[in-house]
Amino acid sequence: ACYRGSCASYEESFPFDAEFQFPTGVPQKVCGNLARILSSTRLAKHFEVEGAFTTHLGRFGGETEKKENIMNNSCCC
Repeated sequence: ACYRGSCASYEESFPFDAEFQFPTGVPQKVCGNLARILSSTRLAKHFEVEGAFTTHLGRFGGETEKKENIMNNSCCC
């Protein structure tokens, strides 16, 4: 998913939630659920989402998940 920088007051980046920050023009890996949110809600005009839902790649989380996985020595799924 790539943020287009088109939301007023969020030209440089878009703060989606506590874990996901989308810098303008920088593609980010996202899970299928987030891809669907970004491509089928009011946010769709502000994001370019590529990919298909035919292969499950697991969850692509933010920094919190990465730290938890390192501490637990586990994978993402």
